[in-house]
Amino acid sequence: ANQYYFNRLFKKVVGLTPLDYRKSENNCNKSK
Repeated sequence: ANQYYFNRLFKKVVGLTPLDYRKSENNCNKSK
């Protein structure tokens, strides 16, 4: 159960990382 909680928290943190944000922004620009 502890691992499951940690995985969820880790995913949230990764989703807020600037690197990930840059990647998603680049994808949006490519779509345009």
